[in-house]
Amino acid sequence: MMEVSGPRLNDAFYKHFPELRTILRTALQGRRGQTLARFVADDSFMNNWHIHMRYADARQIRDEWIEQWAEQARRVVSAMGT
Repeated sequence: MMEVSGPRLNDAFYKHFPELRTILRTALQGRRGQTLARFVADDSFMNNWHIHMRYADARQIRDEWIEQWAEQARRVVSAMGT
C-alpha cells in the first residue's frame, strides 16, 4: 500500500472497493507486489463489495457474500504474511 499511495485523489489508503482493486491492478509491480496482484487480478476477489453498503439495509447483503469476503480476506492476509 505504501508503494501504491500517491496524491490523495489517487491514494490507495483513501479508496474502497471496487476502485481500490483497479488502482492495485495497475500499480502492483515487481516481486513484492506479486502476491497481492494475484488476488486482485481475479474478478471474484471482493466481488459485490462496495462502500455504499455501509448504510444499506442488512437484508440487501447476502450471507454468501459475507462468507466469501471473510474467506478471501483470511487468504490474502495469510499470503501477505509469508
